[in-house]
Amino acid sequence: MSIRDWSWPADRIGEALIELARAGGLPLASGVELGRPPPGRGPLDDFEWARLAVEKLGVEGELLDGSYRDLEELVGSIGPALLPLPLEDSREVRYLALLPRRGARPRLVAPDGVVHSTSARELAQALSRRLYEALEKRGLVQLLEDAGIAPARRERVLRDIAADRFGAATMGPFLVLRPHPSAGIGAQGRHAGVPATVATLIAAHALGMAALGVAWFVIGQGTMSGTFEPAWLVAWALALASTVPLGALTSWAQGRFAVTAGRLMKQRLLYGALRLDPDAMRRDGAGSMLGRVLESTAIESLFLGGSLASLLSLVDLAFAGWVLAEGAGGWLTVPLFLGYTVFAAFVVRALYRRTVAWTEDRLHMTHDLVERMVGHRTRLAQQAPARWHEDEDEMVEAYLARGAALDRSSLVFSLLPRGWLVLGALGMAPAFVGGTSPTAVAVAIGGLMLGYQALSALSGGLGSLAQAAVSWRQVRPLFEAGRDREAQGELEVRLAAAERDADKPVLEARDLSFRYPARERPVLERCSLSLLPQDRVLVEGASGSGKSTMASILGGLREPTAGLLLVDGLDIKSLGPEGWRARIATVPQFHENHVFSGTFAFNGLMGRSWPASPEDLAELEAVCGELGLGPLLERMPSGMQQSVGDHGWQLSHGERSRLFLARALCQREARVWIFDESFAALDPITLERCVQAVQERAHCLVVIAHP
Repeated sequence: MSIRDWSWPADRIGEALIELARAGGLPLASGVELGRPPPGRGPLDDFEWARLAVEKLGVEGELLDGSYRDLEELVGSIGPALLPLPLEDSREVRYLALLPRRGARPRLVAPDGVVHSTSARELAQALSRRLYEALEKRGLVQLLEDAGIAPARRERVLRDIAADRFGAATMGPFLVLRPHPSAGIGAQGRHAGVPATVATLIAAHALGMAALGVAWFVIGQGTMSGTFEPAWLVAWALALASTVPLGALTSWAQGRFAVTAGRLMKQRLLYGALRLDPDAMRRDGAGSMLGRVLESTAIESLFLGGSLASLLSLVDLAFAGWVLAEGAGGWLTVPLFLGYTVFAAFVVRALYRRTVAWTEDRLHMTHDLVERMVGHRTRLAQQAPARWHEDEDEMVEAYLARGAALDRSSLVFSLLPRGWLVLGALGMAPAFVGGTSPTAVAVAIGGLMLGYQALSALSGGLGSLAQAAVSWRQVRPLFEAGRDREAQGELEVRLAAAERDADKPVLEARDLSFRYPARERPVLERCSLSLLPQDRVLVEGASGSGKSTMASILGGLREPTAGLLLVDGLDIKSLGPEGWRARIATVPQFHENHVFSGTFAFNGLMGRSWPASPEDLAELEAVCGELGLGPLLERMPSGMQQSVGDHGWQLSHGERSRLFLARALCQREARVWIFDESFAALDPITLERCVQAVQERAHCLVVIAHP
């Protein structure tokens, strides 16, 4: 059978995705059917349909491209993934369901459910068949045949020519499946192979400890007996040598666990941060958000390092307990060791409580400092100088008191391993007095030192975990914000193009009302609006009249307290938040918009997929030219690839405003554009030019301005 026999037709992509996700071990929503994509569409449309379709399965799909030169390596490393398979002498495209590789060979799941393996080279050649057809049409195959080159060498020469001619050619797209960021962290860890890595880590460390114990046992036996047999020396050397590969395996597993778990944690925190309620963020204040960001940078290293150290220290504790039981005074030292371990846990608990109190005071001071810095001018004008430091003095005094209590607990915590040496030595005293054999005494001393080492590792691990738990209290809102996704609506609603009639409203608002939680009276009350596809609306009003609030509601950034809001006859529950915001391009007020650390192109094309295609970059350049940003791009050393973030190229107020306009105008799926005081920083000539560009590109337009 050939690779073509294992491919799926375009009308069965939905079945292929379900089978691919199931065979790939992805967590799936139960009872979901994907149906069939609309007929008569091309591969790009099929993949866009598939990318949105997998969301119903609780899976995330990412479209990737690869070069022909790297295609063989790429297909051997991705999976589960859906790949386009061009057919010979036909414009038809079928699809391959690629599973994660086992061993050295990629695996494909066929329409009959059977999994087949193939080589990465054969798979890459099948995916790039169209490139080989181009060489055949140019007569290269016939030329090689006429030159008398053997068939085996002919294929290699043809492959080398293709690599030289098409090395940078883009192959794809490929749809790579992975668990959705909102999925449980356990499901994501299982898919990433974390349990297997942890099992390897524990096994390698335990075997390393056992080999080290055997080596010391052998050398101890020889020392006590006074003779070294050659066989014992060989056994000692082999046991000691085996600790080297086992230690390397332990280090590899530790690194793999740290990288994988850290990636999953960062992904979840970023997803949760993007889903935070903007109003809640405003209520908490900038200082509170800064504190959460600071703690999120610490929790990864503290949690990962502490969990690994604590996990491995449990193996060390068990080994130390076994050695103590075999040595002199085991009947007394083992209970002492277990009791001291429990005592250490109580000390860690007290340390955790005091760390919580100290951290809360520290973060409260950070929040208060940031808020006072933001409102410093108001404070100078409204508060008497004699009272400027009243609250700060109280906070600093409480912070210092908490810090002193924490230092006392930290001192006791640091002495825990040394305390065991004293207690363990006292527990062995009866054995020393009773004339126990030197061998048993040596084993007991070895167990004492192993217990010291295990308690040191456990203390360090639990201390890091305690600090991580404190950080978790601050980071938890970010993590939980990404736990549950909102209903994405029916697949057909999101994928099928809604009927767009010029006589039907594109945006409807019926009896909208909105009230802020801290206010008694609503900002908006029973507001209605109906916009046709070619409407241009100017909204004017005094400051505080609710113009920006209405813009944020129409753009899906806030939920109305009451009323109905529709785009093309669909509400936000049907379209989903992402689908809604793709159709309503909103440019908030200047202080609520941002230039992010990155290139000018990245900031301008945030409404599209990234990395940007050449077509996207060309369109952004054209939009910037219409907005009068051409001279700016010419001045930049790297053009649109120039960094314009906090420490990059410095943009003026007007240049930033036009960058925000370009970002909205490049939003391809937008049906309505809302500009909230977006032209206020422009001079009259630039204003006229920008308004003309906006009117030409934005068909349904809402502009908010002061009278």
